[in-house]
Amino acid sequence: MTGGTTIGVSWPGFHEERWAKDERALRDALRARGLEASFAYVHGAAQDSRIAPQDPRSGPERQAEDIEAMLAGGVAGLLVLPQDKSTSIPVLRRAVEAKVPVVIYDRVLELPGAVYVSFDFREVGRQVAAAILTVQPRGDFVVMSGSELDPVTFIIRAGMMDVLQPAIDRGDVRVVGEAFTDGWLPENARLNMERLVGELDGCIDAVVAANDGTGLASADVLMKHGRRGVPISGHDGDERVLRYIGNGLMTVCAWKDARRLAAEAARLLSSLIEGVPPHELPGRTAWIGPGGATMDAVLLPPVPITRDNIDLVISSGWTTRDNVFAPVP
Repeated sequence: MTGGTTIGVSWPGFHEERWAKDERALRDALRARGLEASFAYVHGAAQDSRIAPQDPRSGPERQAEDIEAMLAGGVAGLLVLPQDKSTSIPVLRRAVEAKVPVVIYDRVLELPGAVYVSFDFREVGRQVAAAILTVQPRGDFVVMSGSELDPVTFIIRAGMMDVLQPAIDRGDVRVVGEAFTDGWLPENARLNMERLVGELDGCIDAVVAANDGTGLASADVLMKHGRRGVPISGHDGDERVLRYIGNGLMTVCAWKDARRLAAEAARLLSSLIEGVPPHELPGRTAWIGPGGATMDAVLLPPVPITRDNIDLVISSGWTTRDNVFAPVP
């Protein structure tokens, strides 16, 4: 593709480490495809990827306004990390009807005509539950889920239960507590874990957590209560989680390499702009979302990282040995 083709990217901002890494990788991948990216940040951020204070207009309504402005500006395609389906779907449906290529990045939004690219979230759930069961095959488990408003939460949870349910049925595992995390915010996960520690009198043998934020919050609360080294999961690949795994404070992280996802998203959008029909995209599958809609999708496999194979994230350049094995107070 020749340079100068402008696409619009609607991005959350940098309130989590994950999105800063993805944004940097995505800029590089789009540039390599000859695509000029115009970024709009839902939560407000500087264009140089440094964290900036939240904009008072931040939120789903701002995202819809930003996408409308991109379409009015004549972008050749859209790449969107959706915040809220009720505000995102109407404007993105108009883009699809106008034949503007749309790639939905990572978060589930069911919109036939758009292409969804992410990692296999059900496999994320399976991987983290399997790793926890390997080191803690019996006992009282807590499940820390994500936001009840995010369909991904229930896809991950379904994967967890694919693995946990047989152990539950045998009587080896009891799920003694479960909490959903409003907005996926770590501070809400901390509050939930504090409540569960009190209710269960600290009798928690393992925590199957839906992502790095909920896993870290769980580990920090349990350590505060003298429970250091309880088997705990995460997913994404945040630096602090990898350090906790290196120090034996967490067990597993289903690693989603942002560089792979960004490269795939850039490839898909470039191909769509060049006129390749969605159903002919290499690697494409017909994916049925939690609401029953069928979409063209590309789902990448996550990689479970434990202390045994943590060299994978080091040798790939994702993190450093110094970070992974730095002491945790």
